[in-house]
Amino acid sequence: MISKLRFKWRDDYAYAFATKRAAEMLVAWLNRSPGPRLIASEHFAVKEWDDVVVEEHDRTRFHYQVKCQYTDFDTKPVRRSSAASDASSIQRPRSSVMNDRSRGLNSTVDTHILKAPIRHARLPRLTGGDEKKPHAAPTSADLSPLDQMFRELARASHDARWDGTIDSYRRQFVLVVPAESLQVKKGFTLAHLREFIERCRKSGQIADRLDQPGDEPTLNTRTWLMSWCGFVDDEHILRALSHVRILTVGATADLETETDKLLQPLFNKPAEVRRAIFHFLNENADTAQGTTPRLLLPRVSDYLYETYRRWILYHHDPLEPRWSTAGTIELHHQPSVTSADAVQFLWIPGNNAPRELCIAAQPHPKCSLRRSLVRLAAHAQIAQAEVCITDHIQWKNQAANWVGGTLGTAGNDEIGSNWRSYGDMPLPVDSCSLPEGDDASENAAQALTDQMDMRAWNELVRVVNDRVDEYGAKELTISMAAVWKRWRSEVKDVREQAELMRSLLQAHAERGNSALAAIRVGPRTVELMASGVLLNLALVAILDPEHGTWNKMVGKDTHTIALCRCSNLDDPSSKAKEIFRQAQALLCQEAAPIVLLPGTDASPEELLPESLGDDDASLMRVGYRKYPEAVFTSYVCRYAESDVGKLRCVVEKRLKRYSDARQALLEASVKEAVHD
Repeated sequence: MISKLRFKWRDDYAYAFATKRAAEMLVAWLNRSPGPRLIASEHFAVKEWDDVVVEEHDRTRFHYQVKCQYTDFDTKPVRRSSAASDASSIQRPRSSVMNDRSRGLNSTVDTHILKAPIRHARLPRLTGGDEKKPHAAPTSADLSPLDQMFRELARASHDARWDGTIDSYRRQFVLVVPAESLQVKKGFTLAHLREFIERCRKSGQIADRLDQPGDEPTLNTRTWLMSWCGFVDDEHILRALSHVRILTVGATADLETETDKLLQPLFNKPAEVRRAIFHFLNENADTAQGTTPRLLLPRVSDYLYETYRRWILYHHDPLEPRWSTAGTIELHHQPSVTSADAVQFLWIPGNNAPRELCIAAQPHPKCSLRRSLVRLAAHAQIAQAEVCITDHIQWKNQAANWVGGTLGTAGNDEIGSNWRSYGDMPLPVDSCSLPEGDDASENAAQALTDQMDMRAWNELVRVVNDRVDEYGAKELTISMAAVWKRWRSEVKDVREQAELMRSLLQAHAERGNSALAAIRVGPRTVELMASGVLLNLALVAILDPEHGTWNKMVGKDTHTIALCRCSNLDDPSSKAKEIFRQAQALLCQEAAPIVLLPGTDASPEELLPESLGDDDASLMRVGYRKYPEAVFTSYVCRYAESDVGKLRCVVEKRLKRYSDARQALLEASVKEAVHD
């Protein structure tokens, strides 16, 4: 954990470098790509290496020491004249020394650091020089800033078991300078030091290979590290410098130019954005928290191109287990991405800016939040949003199973046609975790479901309002509008509204899958639902305008099935079929006496020729097979515009015909029972 964060950059050069790294962090987050996750300053890890601390996406922390240095760091000799080595500042147990000698090795490093020198410590032999008596460690006045930096690194890496990890974080140490031509000591430049560090960073490098005879830069580096910086031997040097880099970034103007290039693809005024980031870092230099992308974004959101791709992520961690959310769908800093944000972002068409829904989780048939996310994704393409999902093929198959292979529309409504694999893309940083446990998942699923239901209902109301005045003759539409107003006042609760919409998008013959109708409800099926509501309104306006409801008219239950297609009732694993192709199988399982099928313009005689014959015997067979008393399709709408009286006559005649037939069937059944 970062115990205390505080920026202490002392000049514009350090701020310019920090601004560039912050810009990299912001751009990576906006693009949902690997990049820094936090930029801060940390005092208690390694002194002299805490100007800027950047935590990368893999949780490695880079400690940047920024030196705006245009003159040599020091011109003293590489070897200190007062001591052959600074090993006297390292105390080692006698047993450790004896073990080293028994193996024929130079002295190694122990875990204790003395403030006072040890007068009789054995020193390693420096290549090309004679062994000398130990003297006191150099004072602060003797040391250059670079000497002090590497001296602190020697202290941090003194333990032979050190692997660059401090407080459970892997660490990398980076010296940032304008150029490499500066001298570290007389005749020894940063370029020499960088070459030596690169050798130490090579995989498989061992300490014995660091000393190459005749290699003056290597000799100077080792001499400087042991003489001025407190390193004990080659093993100590290799252990520390394998985690060190030297980064040459040029002057302040160069940093600003590079920062502007980073920002230019996403922002229309990159220089203004750079300055905004600079001022944000300056204003928050003493804050007790690090800088994250979501903290920066509100400051620069006005400069984003409208065509920038925005995204939202739902991630499930199977190890905890816990869900978390992240995203750029809204540009104001809030604790988390809300369900309302997600639904508005993915279900409301806007400008041509690309949108993306990401789901980093394995499919699970019993998880309610996953079902809600499938519904969110199934209707996302209405806003031309892309969907990235882990194992998207499995998710697609699961979704198809949940909805019976169709949303119910007439065209190609396959779920998952715009889904693609999330792949190995890293999880974006700056996310917000939902509480752990099944209850938290259920609550999140219900919140998302309620928001989707509210959005679908509002859209349904809008479409019906727009179309009711054009549905037929003025006399009919006035009555329909009055009935519609009454229904809206009666169905105010979001759960009741959801029940109405689900009823429109599922036939009883498809029962057995509770998620089926719920997933179908959304922007892609609003037109379907509106056609069902309008046909229902027309019939209620004619037959029962005072008391008829969306599921009852003339005292009889009514079921409006607004689907154009439904799942294959003969073989659920096969492709969905049109309603009129399996009308008999569908209608014989409907319990409601009156069934409305606005999804087909076929006449009832075409759907059920046996039940709608002219003789009473065929009508009696209808009762025996438990078909509905009356079936109305959009076929009757042809009378609505021209002759409302004829429409009323046709509807009433059909209802009376079925009623008489059932009464005859009942009387015949009674007579048959009495005769027996």
